[in-house]
Formats: sequence, structure tokens, C-alpha cells
Amino acid sequence: MWNDRFDGKPVQRVPGENPPKESFHDNLKLTVLGPTPERLADFIPKWKDDVEEALEKGRLVEVSPGLEPMGPKVPPILEEPDDLEILAETHTTLDKSEANGSSISVLLEYKGRRVVLSGDAFPSDLIDGIKAVSGDHRLHLDAFKLPHHGSKKNISKELVESVDCDRWLFSTDGTQFRHPDPVALARVISYSTVRPPRVYFNVPSKYNGWWKNDHWKQIYGYCTDYGTAENGLTLDLKVDNG
Repeated sequence: MWNDRFDGKPVQRVPGENPPKESFHDNLKLTVLGPTPERLADFIPKWKDDVEEALEKGRLVEVSPGLEPMGPKVPPILEEPDDLEILAETHTTLDKSEANGSSISVLLEYKGRRVVLSGDAFPSDLIDGIKAVSGDHRLHLDAFKLPHHGSKKNISKELVESVDCDRWLFSTDGTQFRHPDPVALARVISYSTVRPPRVYFNVPSKYNGWWKNDHWKQIYGYCTDYGTAENGLTLDLKVDNG
């Protein structure tokens, strides 16, 4: 939220400045990719009402009606090699939720491994944060936890292409908004610069289960991994102890 603090300062990345970075136990490093002061300022007028609404309902849900349409109830029709990219190129309106725009996103670095945790951030803000770290080069990642549970409004071609990564993580059970959206999956699979992309789902669901399709895996060149309903997903990133 807007009033969180990072080393005594707001948790934010100021455009044009080096992103805030801190080191923790055992040289774990954390770099703030977002939000920006602009996104925090946008959320301040709505923060109190949104928190009260969330507390009344007992859990965080969409901020206001209409911001997050549900995904499809049936799987996409993917039969030919071009079908996946056609799906990926579906026109999408971008996320405009002030709460999502204020979401904290970070780069974690530990013993030679890099992971982005993106919260519900806007794709343009994530791209700017990544560029602030890597300059004109793609950022090498060992895993990317994708924003907003796999909403097509938060995953763009440009975001996927801003990193070199072969492990893409979706965290949702699909019960509320039928995420991950097939368009978002299509963008990750189509535009990942590392082949084959491996797509991870924290728990099995009807909507991520569509992507187990062996025919799709063969013609579109991707892999899937699923956690369990009981234990979720454990991602093993072997670290360099040298």
C-alpha cells in the first residue's frame, strides 16, 4: 500500500533515478521495480475506501465493478501453428485500477539467481522498472511471477520480451475471474525469448488445465508444471554456492 516504507522511505521507484536496493541476510538482494510516486499519488484518494471495502468482504477482490472481466469458460480453439500468435495478438485494454497500479514489484537476487515478483503491477511500469535495472539489455531471470494472476490486461508482448526467462509463474486457482487468461498464456508462450518456455501453475484448475494439451505443447513448443491443491508449487532454483 501507499504508506509502506522501505528503509524509512516510501516503497517506490522514482523514474530517472537508480531503483532502491537493499541487502538482507546471506546477501539476499532486493531491488524495487515499482510503484512510482505517480501511481501512489493516484491511489491515495481511493485507498481508505478500498481498504474498508476489502475488510468488509473479508478478502481482497476487484476494486470496483467492471475493472476485471472474467476470462472465457471454454478453452481457445488452437489447431494450426499460427493460431496461438493470433490469440496472443488479441487487442486488450490495459489495467487502469489505481490499487493495482500501486502494487509493489521487486527483483530478488540470491547467489546468482534472479526472480521478479510483480504483484498486480501495470506492464508498462514493470518494463520501465526492468529497464532501470538492465538498461538497453534484456534482464536475465530464472523465474518471473507474472502480474495479476495472469490477467491479459497486465501481460503484454513488450513485457514478455523485456526479459530472458524460461520459467513463467501463474498464481491463481481461477475461481474468481477464471484466470489465467488464455490471451496472457498465448503471449508468454509466443514471445518468450528462451525456448522452450516452461509455464508453472501454483495449483491445478479447470482453466490452467487446458494447457496440459499434448498437441498444443508439440506444435507451440512449451512445457507445463503444476503444483498441488494441498501443497501448492515449490520451484527449485539451484543456487551457486561457489
